[in-house]
Amino acid sequence: MRRKAAIVLAALLSGACADSGGDAPPMALERNYEDVTPWRAQELIDHGGVTVIDLRTDEEVAGGMLPSARQVNFLADDFRTRIDRFSKDEPALIYCRSGSRSSRANAIMQQMGFETIYHMDGGWLAWQEAGLPVTEPAGTE
Repeated sequence: MRRKAAIVLAALLSGACADSGGDAPPMALERNYEDVTPWRAQELIDHGGVTVIDLRTDEEVAGGMLPSARQVNFLADDFRTRIDRFSKDEPALIYCRSGSRSSRANAIMQQMGFETIYHMDGGWLAWQEAGLPVTEPAGTE
């Protein structure tokens, strides 16, 4: 019994001390995940190649959205069906009003197999406070 415990402990310690080589992305979780500031989100949008997903309700979106954002209401009964329509291979930038719903959506999207997720810290409120560009709602997905 002691031998088994020693082997398990050694395995745990060796894994905890493994060298990542410094290549791990910041804030990496099971997949590629990163909390980003509104300014970093703007850079990602400007660079292209990222799907911007607004997780707010229709009423919240009426006040504007991030450029190129597509709305998928996190509170809707068909959220999983609608979010599943997006490519899981393309990076996704997600946000809600303040960051709470998008944090929960991130966990769901990781379970569904989305490879790269950028979560905008502070959500829409932080974006507005930063004075970054806003567009009119284009519709829902």
